[in-house]
Amino acid sequence: MPYVFAEEWHRERERLAGVEAAMDPNTIDVLSRLKIDAGWRCAEVGAGAGSIAELLAEWVGPAGQVVATDLDTRYLDALTAPNIEVRKHDLTRDPPPGEPFDLVHTRAVIEHVDDPADAIRRLAGWLRPGGILVVEDLDWTGLSPLTPADAFHEVMATGLRVAGAAAAANRTGVR
Repeated sequence: MPYVFAEEWHRERERLAGVEAAMDPNTIDVLSRLKIDAGWRCAEVGAGAGSIAELLAEWVGPAGQVVATDLDTRYLDALTAPNIEVRKHDLTRDPPPGEPFDLVHTRAVIEHVDDPADAIRRLAGWLRPGGILVVEDLDWTGLSPLTPADAFHEVMATGLRVAGAAAAANRTGVR
């Protein structure tokens, strides 16, 4: 499913802050278990407003590097750590952003691409041998209630139709 949210939305920064507030604690827990070390080269794909890129930059220290990528980098321009490189990048079309990585992390990105399996294969190809790929995402088509309920399936189908229509409107410039 293509990206639903219009990057031009006047409250996009607020939306990104909400995503960070809701998801950063889990992401930090997951990444902290990996024992990311000084000197690592990391990619933060779909970096949004950069909270995780900043954390990774702190963890890898001055000898390490973080490449923060996004389709829209305007909210990453405020990142000032000298070991963060910001790149406008489309993971579905563009070549890898530089040399192989020790860690590639992405969150709430894969669910928005047309071919999730291809996107994951591409991200895995960015890794050095022994590197780590962390994908935090949802498979909206696999959601189901614990007990069958027609209303649940109707709500999910409606949500997928609305998301698809919003994505189509974003591609055509309809607001």
